[in-house]
Amino acid sequence: MIVYCCCDLIFATKIGVTARAGDIASRPARDLAALTNRLQRVDDGRANAPVSAVIVDMDHDEAVPLIIAARDHAPNLPIVAFGSHVAVEQLAAARTHGADTVMSRGQFTAELPGLLKRLSEGHWQNAE
Repeated sequence: MIVYCCCDLIFATKIGVTARAGDIASRPARDLAALTNRLQRVDDGRANAPVSAVIVDMDHDEAVPLIIAARDHAPNLPIVAFGSHVAVEQLAAARTHGADTVMSRGQFTAELPGLLKRLSEGHWQNAE
């Protein structure tokens, strides 16, 4: 299951819809507590499969703690961060704290279907 952490409803919807269209299991995590629950497979009334990857929107208030929590949970867990191409410091922070791939919003949007497919199939390779 791919977990996505987005503060922007448009991007969260785009990820969820794209995942469903590709028959890829995904669930949102709106904050650090929700991500922790997903990583630990806490029963919340819906299927909560093992997390195979985490996607983090760098505009999220907890972006860096989300990346750190995912990395601490599983050192080999693929983590993809995306953000504005002009937010150089945010994107650098994502790399510093453990994101495997850091993308601009435009690149993320353009590559989303293929990215989700690679992440879900376990054929992850760093896209950078």
